[in-house]
Amino acid sequence: MSSQSPWQNPDASWREIFNAANDAIFIHDAGTGEILDVNQKTCEMFGYSVEEFRQFEIGDISSGTAGFTQEGAAEKIRLAIEEGENLFEWHCRKKSGELFWVEVNLKTATILERDILLAMVRDITGRKNSEEALRLSESKFSRAFFASPDSITISSLATSEMYEVNDGFLHLSGYSRDEIIGKSALELELWPDPADRERMMKTLQSTGRIRNQEYLFRDKAGTPRTCLLSVEVIDLHGEPCNLSVARDITDWKRTEEALKVSEAQYRNVVESARDAIFTLSDDGQLLTLNHAFEKITGWSREEWIGRPFLEILHPGDREPAIQLVTDLMSGSMPPLSELRILCKSGEYVIGEFASAPRSVDGIPVGILGIARDITYRKNLEDQLRQAQKLESIGTLAGGIAHDFNNMLNIVLAHTQLISRSDYDPIHLRNSIEAITRAGERGARIVQQLLTFARQTEAVFEPIDINRSIGEIRDIITSTFPKTISVSVSMADNLPLVRGDVTQIHQVLLNLCVNARDAMSGGGEVSLSTGLEDRKSVRSRHPEAEREEYLFIDIRDTGIGMDADTRRRIFEPFFTTKETGQGTGLGLAVVYGIIQDHNGFMNVRSEPGSGTTFRMYLPALDRDAEEIASVTQSDDGLSTHGEETILVVEDEKAILDLLENLFHEKGYSVLTAVDGTSAVSLFTEQKDSIDLVFTDVGLPGLSGEEVFRAIRKIKPEIKVVLASGYLDADLHSTLIRDGVADVIQKPYQFIDLLQRIRQALDSNLT
Repeated sequence: MSSQSPWQNPDASWREIFNAANDAIFIHDAGTGEILDVNQKTCEMFGYSVEEFRQFEIGDISSGTAGFTQEGAAEKIRLAIEEGENLFEWHCRKKSGELFWVEVNLKTATILERDILLAMVRDITGRKNSEEALRLSESKFSRAFFASPDSITISSLATSEMYEVNDGFLHLSGYSRDEIIGKSALELELWPDPADRERMMKTLQSTGRIRNQEYLFRDKAGTPRTCLLSVEVIDLHGEPCNLSVARDITDWKRTEEALKVSEAQYRNVVESARDAIFTLSDDGQLLTLNHAFEKITGWSREEWIGRPFLEILHPGDREPAIQLVTDLMSGSMPPLSELRILCKSGEYVIGEFASAPRSVDGIPVGILGIARDITYRKNLEDQLRQAQKLESIGTLAGGIAHDFNNMLNIVLAHTQLISRSDYDPIHLRNSIEAITRAGERGARIVQQLLTFARQTEAVFEPIDINRSIGEIRDIITSTFPKTISVSVSMADNLPLVRGDVTQIHQVLLNLCVNARDAMSGGGEVSLSTGLEDRKSVRSRHPEAEREEYLFIDIRDTGIGMDADTRRRIFEPFFTTKETGQGTGLGLAVVYGIIQDHNGFMNVRSEPGSGTTFRMYLPALDRDAEEIASVTQSDDGLSTHGEETILVVEDEKAILDLLENLFHEKGYSVLTAVDGTSAVSLFTEQKDSIDLVFTDVGLPGLSGEEVFRAIRKIKPEIKVVLASGYLDADLHSTLIRDGVADVIQKPYQFIDLLQRIRQALDSNLT
């Protein structure tokens, strides 16, 4: 082929027109298909020069994919030559390798007496992409339309005639497709109230759309269905149509209504409940309170909602309450808890708390709690326990009287010997020691009985169980018949338990008394202690949670019990004793106390083989034990002084002894025999008196009243009280209010002198 195209018209204007065309133009030889010439647009479209095109065959610029090869191109040329003009789409490749679509208009012509083939080529890649996108969009829309569980319809905006519906609509309405297509919503009576449709159409015409509006429809069976309706006006082949999507919320509405009824019933139950019902946030803030809270405490709900739960509790109960909340928020379900609740009057009521975590998707977000006012019940329980204490002491009365008679015999016998003028000095010392031992023994028994019988609020604190066992051993050894032996076996290095020492004493004494009564002919009572781990205890008590449990065994060699008796022994008022010998409340009280201490009880017994009671109490962590230090008396402490002491004592013999004792140690002594005269004497000589030592039980004004009267006169005065028995709460109050010391009677003189000296020296600190 010559470099000069035979189709290049000498007229330059023709060439300019050829190159100015917006479409690519190929000129082919009609016989061979050879490319004779191309215009400038062709070069731009494909990226080749005119000379490069003249070297190609048409297949060289085709994509080469199926159907778009040299053979395919030859077939298109043949059809154009044989059948005339041919319009088709072709897939081409640019010089860069990029593939693109063109539309080819192929026709034959005769120019300069030569048959040629003229190809007009237009790039249609953009159109093809748009068509593909539209096809994909229509495909997705079609799939979404028919697959949606919601009801979707396309209808005429003007006539409401149904053009298309999906399966969701057929399921909702109950109609078949043939019954729907071509009908309007009015003809099908889909709207129970046509006025609703009119309002909907007005909204649609004014805004062009509706979003999630609630309407009532009617299905084929006439059943009303509540739906959320959304409508969009779309153009369909030049006609405005409604694209409507309806979601059936009938069941949801019924559930919502049922929930409202349920919530109303729940509120009625909560508000009519006699127990306080509350909810807490995850950080312990009170969120809701019911009416019973107001009735129980006297506070209004508004005064506490939004405030910390801990603030309404007794300070002594806040630590266990924190642990309770921690356990609940960690997902565990702790047992019932007793916490004291502050009332508006300043008093406290005892609440029994049952609580559970509130969760969202399994994650605790707060607490739901119920608090029952059990103050009256607790008072009755305290009275019952106190009655049981006194009953237990009553059953020991004979033994106590016997033991005291023995001690009095010792004292009287030795005083008679001492009164003889010819009594040997060596024997005199022995008699004095015997009298001293008898007095100390009596003092210990009295102190133990007073401690046991006191009626005070339960105080839970760390307890050394072995020490309690030893104290009970001393009582029963002194009071039980000599035909009953007592043995004790205590494990060493036991952890402490948290409990009320008086209640633990009551448990031990009640069980020991029962053991004594089961051995009317004599026998042995054995007390032992030990430690078991949680796994061992759980085998009998699955609810055990602590790592270790301390156990106490009380065993007797008595008559034992059969299975029926064992099943009933903890029932209130059940007793195997004869009328008048017991109330049947002892073991019920024991069981209740052990439960209050979060412990467990087992009993093993067979007729004729004795009985063993085993009690489990949760052991404190050894790192958390609070071991009270015991101050040992120091014989090196000074017992002398030069100060002035006012001694107030209504027993003349004791007053004389104290006066002589203090004079002997260098003190100046003033005396008074009752509270009234003591206050009068102190008023007269307050400037010279350094300390007042007074008995608590005085005629006229009591020792406590003397203390308070003279403190008003001289606030810095040191006061030491002496008492045979002082309630623990009163003791704490007096120390808090400024009493220097409280000394238990009977006292050793050396101990008295040392503590008087300590009280006086405290002025120097």
